[in-house]
Amino acid sequence: MAWTKSPFLHIAVLTNAHGLNGENKVKLLSDLPDRLAGLEEVYLLSPDGKVNRGKRKILSLRGAEHEIILLSGVPDRAEAEKLKGCYLSVDRSEAYALDEDQYFVSDILGMQVRTSDRGIIGKLGDVLDSPSGEIFQIERPGSKDLLLPLRGEVLLQVDFDEGIIDVTLPEGLWEVYE
Repeated sequence: MAWTKSPFLHIAVLTNAHGLNGENKVKLLSDLPDRLAGLEEVYLLSPDGKVNRGKRKILSLRGAEHEIILLSGVPDRAEAEKLKGCYLSVDRSEAYALDEDQYFVSDILGMQVRTSDRGIIGKLGDVLDSPSGEIFQIERPGSKDLLLPLRGEVLLQVDFDEGIIDVTLPEGLWEVYE
């Protein structure tokens, strides 16, 4: 079964209400630091990414790294608090071009993760940023999430036809989580 990409790309997530006037704190998910600054409006999607709450105009964007946003339809703190965890997204047609071996995180979240020796080990729950690089958070039902640093030749292939990410685990990593 082919993996279905969302028609939307998440570029930021609302992390918390800020102040009393309906503003929210924002965590940018894009590699482009000014990604929000170039937009007049965004789609507001629920925390699970499945419910589209419609387009919202960006009324204000402030802070050194554009970390505070005011969206249309959010008049006060109470309404802003309801949006915690919601994604600010753009239509896929507004995406910037990627190199051949690059992927939008929102396109690979939820894919099954497989190793050659263990088969399917879980699903990709998140891609975390760290000072030393990105880390795959692999959700494993009934077990602790496995954190896989993406260094060297860890990521072998992303197969959108099967919805599977093939990886090689560094020696000893599996045993740490067992």
